[in-house]
Amino acid sequence: MIHELGQWWIIYVTLNPIVIGWWLIFIGVIELIRFGVWLGGK
Repeated sequence: MIHELGQWWIIYVTLNPIVIGWWLIFIGVIELIRFGVWLGGK
């Protein structure tokens, strides 16, 4: 049980920065699109 949890924790720690990075890119793109639409609508 502890061994499985340990493996899961390693996977989580390894993937977490990648997931956070993708989320930051995703949110950044959405914000850029919203900003562009806002500028276009001014």
